Amino acid sequence: MTITDEAREFIEKMMKEAGVSTLRIGCAGAGCCGPSYELSLEKSQEKRCGKSSQ
Repeated sequence: MTITDEAREFIEKMMKEAGVSTLRIGCAGAGCCGPSYELSLEKSQEKRCGKSSQ
């Protein structure tokens, strides 16, 4: 997955406005057009699974 600079800036702005420090990215499944991703902003940094880029 690649996040463009413009998308990163938008996400950072939304995180700051919402007062959150964690962006969770998950795969919601795959269909004929490829994978579908879910993004959520979360206040908790509880590690559920996967990688962290911190």
